[in-house]
Amino acid sequence: MGKAFEPPERIERADIVGASDEVLATPDIPFSETETVFRIKVAEMDWDIGVMVYEPEDPGRVPAGADGRKVGVFLTHGGASDWRSIEKLARLLVAKLGYRVASMTATGQATRSARTAPCAHRFGRTENSSPTTSTR
Repeated sequence: MGKAFEPPERIERADIVGASDEVLATPDIPFSETETVFRIKVAEMDWDIGVMVYEPEDPGRVPAGADGRKVGVFLTHGGASDWRSIEKLARLLVAKLGYRVASMTATGQATRSARTAPCAHRFGRTENSSPTTSTR
């Protein structure tokens, strides 16, 4: 085997901007977006979990890692935001690098605004009647 990767001690800003510009200039890879919502029952409560999967339309476009397996990324937002805060990053990773990306939203985040939540229509919710984050 070859020498192990050693990161550089310092990367100049101009080099970072140049690398970013190079990636952004590449043609977009056509991709699909698929929403999956499932419900689990824990602690005598129903919890809705929403997952968006972004993947190249051509599965052959997903690159392989050093181990030969296809590259995938799992993204989850911070507690103060929801799935929309990482949607641009998910689309960038699939469109420019061909990665398969899964983005998850936990209960409360998907139901905070029932009219805009990606899963609201599946459970018959049209408005959030409570100021708290509820699963019902």
